[in-house]
Amino acid sequence: MIKNLNNNPINTCILQIDFSPILAISSNINILQDKYRILEYPSYYKIESTNLKLDEESKEPKVDIENNWIFASSNESEKIIINQTQFSYQVDNYITFDNFIEQYKKVLNVFSTTIDLTKGTLIKKIGLRYVNCIEGTDNFELYLKKEYQGRPFSSSIKHFNKFLINNSTRAAIILDNNNIANAILRIYQNDLGLKIPNNVLSLKRENPIPGTLITFIDIDLALHFRALNLNNLDQIYDYSKMLNDKSAEIFFDSITEKAKEDWQ
Repeated sequence: MIKNLNNNPINTCILQIDFSPILAISSNINILQDKYRILEYPSYYKIESTNLKLDEESKEPKVDIENNWIFASSNESEKIIINQTQFSYQVDNYITFDNFIEQYKKVLNVFSTTIDLTKGTLIKKIGLRYVNCIEGTDNFELYLKKEYQGRPFSSSIKHFNKFLINNSTRAAIILDNNNIANAILRIYQNDLGLKIPNNVLSLKRENPIPGTLITFIDIDLALHFRALNLNNLDQIYDYSKMLNDKSAEIFFDSITEKAKEDWQ
């Protein structure tokens, strides 16, 4: 995020682009694997995902199996995730946005030059997601503003475990140059010590400490396009910068002054 905190609670940052299908990707995986290996992403995985889609002709639901190719750094803290309609870059060791986008440019350039991304490709979505993790404190109220903490059950309602937050706020927000982005702010908790949300790719098994409270501030912004002609990669970087600026604004609006001091 723009306003850097030396001890920021960012656990994961994901930048994803969705584009019109490129079937030639599957025949270029061996070339990509070699180029990413040289760029120090030596680990390679192929994962199949199952999606339920509506058949355009019969209008009946059908099961669609999609291949996802993953290239990861040696410690697997950085991951490149590719399929025929998406390119994602996920970092679990985030420092600053400048560092993040500098490396993103390198990995996207490899992909773009291999499959000619800027020739005839239509961009459908550019999304940026920050998963912030507040770990190991029952006093999360000191870090999260009251209006973001949710409402507990009434004291008249008996329950076994303590109140856990699970809030979601969605809005269409205005970025620079009057671009409109879909923004989702999710604040949720678990007391199992799990620091990776279920919908974030992890190649490692967690070793959680049961009873440890984890509070997530999950900020997900996305620009959707009917058909954005991709002329050069700078378009993606410019839109990503807009999303980052607004993500920072949302994040700093949700935390207290004490959080800013402690994380500085």
